[in-house]
Amino acid sequence: MRFVSSQNELTILAMGEMQNPSDDFVRFFAKQAYPSVVTAKVLEQFTPLVKRVFTQIVNDQIAERLKSALKKETEAEEKSAAIAPTEPDALIVTTEEEIEGYLIIKSILRKEIEVGRIFMRDNQSYCGILLDDNNRKPICRFYFTPNRLRMGLFDKDKKEAKYDLDSLDDIYKYSELIVETVINY
Repeated sequence: MRFVSSQNELTILAMGEMQNPSDDFVRFFAKQAYPSVVTAKVLEQFTPLVKRVFTQIVNDQIAERLKSALKKETEAEEKSAAIAPTEPDALIVTTEEEIEGYLIIKSILRKEIEVGRIFMRDNQSYCGILLDDNNRKPICRFYFTPNRLRMGLFDKDKKEAKYDLDSLDDIYKYSELIVETVINY
């Protein structure tokens, strides 16, 4: 019998012994459980038991290490998920109606200003149309839901008035107010 200096060395030794355990190896464990003299017949009975026991021990160690690694990984993921804020951009969905409304605003203002100065900035609660991509110069806001189309227009004091729309074409009805808002800037 030889002494081992580390857990890894013991595991390697046990794996070798597990495949084809020596008589001394089996005798060591048989003496722990068998009260009489360990004969060849007793060794023959204990050899498959020793193989099974060591196979089970190694399998249990592997399973325990995997569980530990998975637990650490899960804890790290939960910790990072708790730390990382929910991305607000992921909650914003720009709809086709908002894009069409933006294009209608551009067509209305085409005669008054350069269309490159008109920008669309979508938010969670509304879609804003801005002059010079400046949120201090709002042209209008779209509040489009599946059940309702609303548009917010701003006066010279930047106070918003909301208007219900039956269709996107109703935006054209407010052309004068839209142009007036841009001229005020």
